[in-house]
Amino acid sequence: MVSLEKIKKIYMYSNEISFRLGIDGLTNIILSEFKEEEVEGNMYVFFSRNHKQIKIIEYDKKGTWLYQNKLYSGRFVAPNIDGTGNMQIDKRQLEMIIQNIEIIDRRIRAK
Repeated sequence: MVSLEKIKKIYMYSNEISFRLGIDGLTNIILSEFKEEEVEGNMYVFFSRNHKQIKIIEYDKKGTWLYQNKLYSGRFVAPNIDGTGNMQIDKRQLEMIIQNIEIIDRRIRAK
């Protein structure tokens, strides 16, 4: 399970990616798309086109971590991105995405 204790910022990537990309390909996207000076302590979240898969890149002092999960039924529910590009989310939102919980009208509904 992903540990969020030491995470500074969490970013969600707004575009679809090829899930054939590995850690190096995702790192290239992060370095070119996100305007962060410091990536250490940050997480970057990527979804497949059908939202059945999620990949998360985490940077720490020891290196780069890649977390991946594939759902056999259902889909990951992400906050709506309204064309503003990549967005920063908080730890609670990421936990809800990972646990497959959707926020609807300020009520929480399990998927």
